[in-house]
Amino acid sequence: MAKKIADKNEIYVSKASGDEVKSHIIGIALGIINSCVAIMERKSHKIYFTKGMRTIPSVVPLTKDNKRLVGMSAKRQAVTNPQNTFYASKRLIGRKFNDEEVKKEMYFGHTKSSESDILIPYNKL
Repeated sequence: MAKKIADKNEIYVSKASGDEVKSHIIGIALGIINSCVAIMERKSHKIYFTKGMRTIPSVVPLTKDNKRLVGMSAKRQAVTNPQNTFYASKRLIGRKFNDEEVKKEMYFGHTKSSESDILIPYNKL
């Protein structure tokens, strides 16, 4: 059971089984729609929250002023910047350009590299 240790609902810590770790371990659950980050420190792990949410949208935009946005702010700006907002790109990881599933997911306007890998164009602002 997790124990709340932060007033802002940002970090939760709970005991983990096993030996004490000597360095930090980071775990990223990259999902098609949402992602989550956790850090293992000694005998406990911390799950990082963003504005009270355990997961954040898997959305990354390229903005005109080169701002780095993640989470809900990234998702919200997708309405006004759809051509430069990347989402659901996990579906393309490990696939080749000629893959049938990739052909169905042509919403990025991606192109083929010389090795038939997928290239997603960016910085077209």
